[in-house]
Amino acid sequence: MKKKMIMNRKTIYRILFAGTFAIVLAGILLPGLFLIQYREAELDQVSAAPAEYYSAAGSAMSRNASAKLGVYQKLQLITGQWESRLTEAASYEMNLEDYEAVAAAREGMKELYENGLYPSNISTEYGNWYAWEAKPYKAVDVIFQTYTAYYWKICFSRYDGSEKHTVCLLEDGTIFLVEAEYSEDYETDPSGNVADYLQSLEVKDMVVTEQDTQGANLADWAVYPDMDMTNLQWKSLVEMTREEETCYILQAYSGDRYLGAMVPQ
Repeated sequence: MKKKMIMNRKTIYRILFAGTFAIVLAGILLPGLFLIQYREAELDQVSAAPAEYYSAAGSAMSRNASAKLGVYQKLQLITGQWESRLTEAASYEMNLEDYEAVAAAREGMKELYENGLYPSNISTEYGNWYAWEAKPYKAVDVIFQTYTAYYWKICFSRYDGSEKHTVCLLEDGTIFLVEAEYSEDYETDPSGNVADYLQSLEVKDMVVTEQDTQGANLADWAVYPDMDMTNLQWKSLVEMTREEETCYILQAYSGDRYLGAMVPQ
């Protein structure tokens, strides 16, 4: 009887040992087997990448391609000469914050004013007289949907409502459209000469030529969104050519408005 009990215990120990060994072995081998089976199953299937991946990759590619565009190509996109779709841009798409764009606009318009090419000085030197609103925009080519021109449209309003100034500028600070509007008649015919100003910049290989505006229809030059030529008359039109790229700088005015623009050929 005693011998039989000893044999039963040995049998139980063997069973427990075998079970423990099986569990340990399974813990070691099964995960590897599952991984192999999963990998083989995945190799036989084509899965779609998440939409976020394409969005991020497309955005990065577009940014890199767009960064190589010059001012001339960007203006062609914005004016639609290079077929494009114009929409508002998200703030995170822009390199500049809105207040940085406003500071760049003030600085650029101050330079224009000091050279007689804009009728008012809206710099902060004159105190906090102007409220502002800045909106980002983008023009995306419709063929490849890769090349994008980003720009800011900024509106300044004088505290008493007597003046409104609109400026559009690229993110590198290039101003391509300015407009001043006054509630009453104002001397809006700046005395500066655009051709003289451009030539004073001494840009290499740039050729500047004043154009005859007699018989030219001012409305034909309204190439930017919301560019209103109503009741304006010509002040000047200057052709600026460099490296086979031609832009025109136009000035127009009335008793209570002034408009200046850079227009690609």
